[in-house]
Amino acid sequence: MQNFDRNGYLINNHEDNNSYKKLKEIVEESIKISVKNICGNKLKSLSKFHETVNNINVNEVRMHSYNLINSFPNLHDLCFSLIKNQINKLLGPDLAVQLKVNLSIVPPHDKSSIIPLHSDINTGESIHEIVSWIPFTKCYSSNSLFITDLKESLKLHKNLATLNKPNQPTISEYAELNLKPQYLNMDINQNLIFTPIMYHGSNTNLTKDTRVSINYRLKNLFSPYLHHDCEGKSLSTFYKRYKISKLTKVTDSYKKPIF
Repeated sequence: MQNFDRNGYLINNHEDNNSYKKLKEIVEESIKISVKNICGNKLKSLSKFHETVNNINVNEVRMHSYNLINSFPNLHDLCFSLIKNQINKLLGPDLAVQLKVNLSIVPPHDKSSIIPLHSDINTGESIHEIVSWIPFTKCYSSNSLFITDLKESLKLHKNLATLNKPNQPTISEYAELNLKPQYLNMDINQNLIFTPIMYHGSNTNLTKDTRVSINYRLKNLFSPYLHHDCEGKSLSTFYKRYKISKLTKVTDSYKKPIF
């Protein structure tokens, strides 16, 4: 947990390998069904997805798979069991969770899969949340996520107001000069959690393997939901009530008297 304080992220071994196995089966079977329905082909493996699906069909397959994956009723429980202890330490026992998990499929040389350098709190996400990122293929080099130094991320947030103004560097120019993105090397028995303050993204996958991963967000149930007055990230529209403590169960039973 000290590494989280220093780095803003943690790479963890899965706390429940059986749950990860079930989760991978859900993701893999959903993608196989989608590839068969859309492309008429049989998927060889997740990491060789690109040998079966042309880049032009990637997003259609991804969205079809996304809907199938999110139809499983125990999906959040399987995801949470991989990081339960770490999340309880960071956020406490009262939790809200993103309604649907996101699916990423990043084939080699697919420029449409690039996610430019960004911080989630600049796109309306809550500063109080934790992002959970779970890969189902080995992540290395350019087929992985890159993440920047926490101190440099904080400095960039502080300097955002002055960037892109006349005689000032653009955000991209500032990032190229000051940020040192690091690709995260991860095996399939590992997951990542990080604060949305961190600047991160992905570049063109120049490896020979497709990267498949899911991500979603958790936050303390009673923490603020809006950041920078952005809308659409409230409880019931983006998050749902997920876990509650014994204290919250008791307070839930209280009914305010009407005088």
